[in-house]
Amino acid sequence: MKKHKHKKSKFLWYLIGIIAILLTITLALAMYANDIINSLTDDQEKREIPTICKIDSDCNDQNTCTGDKCVNNSCIYSNLQDGAFCDNNDPCSIKDICQDGKCIGGQEKLKCNDNNICTEDSCVPYEGCTYKPNQKPCDDNNKCTSDDICKEGVCTGKQKECDDDDDDTEEWCDKSDGLCKYKSCTTYYYDEDNDGFGVNSKSKCLFSSSGKYTATKKDDCNDNNKDINPLAKETCDAIDNYCDGQIDE
Repeated sequence: MKKHKHKKSKFLWYLIGIIAILLTITLALAMYANDIINSLTDDQEKREIPTICKIDSDCNDQNTCTGDKCVNNSCIYSNLQDGAFCDNNDPCSIKDICQDGKCIGGQEKLKCNDNNICTEDSCVPYEGCTYKPNQKPCDDNNKCTSDDICKEGVCTGKQKECDDDDDDTEEWCDKSDGLCKYKSCTTYYYDEDNDGFGVNSKSKCLFSSSGKYTATKKDDCNDNNKDINPLAKETCDAIDNYCDGQIDE
């Protein structure tokens, strides 16, 4: 019994030792990675900052919070006064200021607003304003729709139905009051000669004229002659000029 207990204790210490080794290795790798990043950053900064010059413009260190001067062919850099305005190239920060030679983002942030209830407006650092469509309830200011909801950035509602099951009426919903309106069709007669009178045997009930169906008056007895119709003047020409069934009366 004592021998079994001893083996269990030995295995526990062995496991603790392995965990300790793994933690040590992990910590060492993290420190090594951090040193590499810092080294790369330092090297990059050294490459970007000129040291030899002929004129002041040769000493541009791309830092808006330093004064760049060329003195005796050497670049001299001095920090601008703390609080001086600068630009940290982040469109989301406003009123950036210099502090210890670095441009610090302002406390005030850019307010993104496209005045669209169907989008979520935000500013992504170093990118700018973004407008993400949502699916919120909304109002499209159309009294002929209901159950309005945002879809793909647009407020859309279900259109009110105004069908009266009558093919001879035109129906629509008036957006100003949300009421259904109906308009009966008009009988148009076929008018070949365009004299305002059509043929009795050719008619259609339409909501507006179409093609040769333009006349709202009928009883044209000769639709190929615009001088012959119910309003024409009767003359002695052996023709029924005004379609009353008589000739030269």
